Amino acid sequence: MKVSIYTYTTIRGPAKRTGAIGYLMVVETSKGPVSRHGTESVGECSGNRAALLAVLYALRRLTKPCELVIYTDSAYVANGITGDAAKWQQAGWKNSKGEDTANREEWEECLRLLSGHQTEVICGKIHEYYFWLRNETRRKAGENH
Repeated sequence: MKVSIYTYTTIRGPAKRTGAIGYLMVVETSKGPVSRHGTESVGECSGNRAALLAVLYALRRLTKPCELVIYTDSAYVANGITGDAAKWQQAGWKNSKGEDTANREEWEECLRLLSGHQTEVICGKIHEYYFWLRNETRRKAGENH
């Protein structure tokens, strides 16, 4: 089974603010693609944490191992999934400067949820669902302001 996860967040940059996150999952089944999406309001958080939360909300919906492709515009999330989080875990959740890793609990959950999946991350490209997902997520953010 192949699953593609696309994410978007209205929160950008290091400053903490409220906003919304969105994801779209496309599952390739024997009967054709099936999609699921969700948007969630998030409280005060940085762009990095919001991008990670968008991935987590989608990963929580997976019920069995699959070929997984995650589309994100966040280098923080892409690098975390492809190796940094495992390094932080091995280092006792310390970063390269010896400081506590930001978003540790979320990264622990992410590693647990990714276990058993064959995962590829595509970072920075505008995907085919980008504009639709952006509009849905912005609509959710607008509901709360």
